[in-house]
Amino acid sequence: MELTEQRIANGNELYKEGRYVDARREYSAAIRELDDAAEASPLVMSRILANRAQTYLQEREYALAFKDADAAVENDPLNVKAHMRRVIACENLEKFDAALKHVRHMLTLSLDSPTLTYALTTQSRLKRNCKSDAAAAKAERYEVGKLVHSQQSLRLNFGSMLPSHLPVGDWIDVVFFVANEFGLFQRGLLPSSVPLTVSIHGFSSTGLNVALEIDSKSLPVEVGVNGKAAARLRIVPSSSVDQASGTLAASRFSLRADLAKGHHVDDVLPVVSLPIQAIPTTSTILFEYENDPLGIQCCRSVWVEGVDRFITLAESPGNLGSIGGKLWDSSLILTAYLADHPAVVSGKHVIELGSGLGLVGLACASLPAVASVVLTDIDDVVPLLEYNVRLNDLSDKASVKPLWWGTSIEHLFNAPYDVVLLSDVVYDPFGYEPLVASLRDLTSPDTTILMGHRSRHPQEKQFFDSLQLEFTLTSIPLDESSAVWAHPSRMADVKLFSIRKKA
Repeated sequence: MELTEQRIANGNELYKEGRYVDARREYSAAIRELDDAAEASPLVMSRILANRAQTYLQEREYALAFKDADAAVENDPLNVKAHMRRVIACENLEKFDAALKHVRHMLTLSLDSPTLTYALTTQSRLKRNCKSDAAAAKAERYEVGKLVHSQQSLRLNFGSMLPSHLPVGDWIDVVFFVANEFGLFQRGLLPSSVPLTVSIHGFSSTGLNVALEIDSKSLPVEVGVNGKAAARLRIVPSSSVDQASGTLAASRFSLRADLAKGHHVDDVLPVVSLPIQAIPTTSTILFEYENDPLGIQCCRSVWVEGVDRFITLAESPGNLGSIGGKLWDSSLILTAYLADHPAVVSGKHVIELGSGLGLVGLACASLPAVASVVLTDIDDVVPLLEYNVRLNDLSDKASVKPLWWGTSIEHLFNAPYDVVLLSDVVYDPFGYEPLVASLRDLTSPDTTILMGHRSRHPQEKQFFDSLQLEFTLTSIPLDESSAVWAHPSRMADVKLFSIRKKA
């Protein structure tokens, strides 16, 4: 118990210094020690859980904060701080009815004057929120406007930071959320709760020696109509491995999350974590978090029908101004079209402009008959593109070059190219003329140009007017009965264009 109290004290000091992750490590270690103790004190457990909940509140991880605060109340129904933190978490999760129920329960306790004032004020506010919840939801839909609508693709995301090293047998809490290409979500996009599957995703063909276990208290893991889910999980030795042998240290894996099929959301893109190193339980490292120099937060896994493989894409929206570092919808449609029509690029030298994560170019490079593929973007995006080429083992077919539209193409040796690919590139009026200039430099009248496009700017007509002075533009009809996209109601507003230089 002395060690546990010391860990609590250490955690409290770290919390005061604003080191919330380090404080949480100490609290988590204390919880594990109590779990292993012959006679664990529920009062002490409640205190630690409430403290850990507070670290989550500081980092706005409200689902995890609620889970800890709720468990703290279960261990000690008189823990006022735990009650308060549960209410705060509920309110921030916009579960106003539940928060109101919890604050009313809190008012049955013996409270000091400041806490009583807080509880009464919160109760009044929650009553107002419950009454205006429907109106607020309607206003939210109006304000968000074009940024969130039913025709956008949805994708799963991790809502909490995952460790780079994880001791076998140690529990971690993971938050998931569904969002569109802008990272936004609104009620109504999911008609009902959808089961979520979490699995081990391997990075080698030698087989994995760890398995995944989900805490029974987290089951069933479901994404609610609010687009959020949480689960407590750990890795354990697979049945064929002796943990004492030390072979676990060689295990490197990722976590993969998918939504279950058959719930009218079959096209939601799964999410894959960065590689996690399994370490022995006896390791002195509890959890280790690393800041990736590229700012990579997670990987996007896209199944490409025509090549029967996943293209794995590391995303880095924070480092690249949220444009070049994330997956945009038009690239999904253009990729699906090319996979369905491989003859377009068969035997051809291909270049992609504004590649971003590189989905379109990497999918082309995966087609067996393509001669070569060059992926281009501005200098800041090039390292992430190179990372994704290596991640998919496509360095022999795909190369990466920097290209600012409208600048010299002397370093691009195959111009004019046979095929030029673009998707979601018409979003900034300052780039319209430079983009047309690059198309002029990279093409001949024999070049096939394919562009995926979703309307994103009211001035985009300027681009198309300028383009059609030198190029012809033809819309490619998308057959809804084909496999271009699995969900007929999604991305129906994305257009494909065939563009050709005038002779």
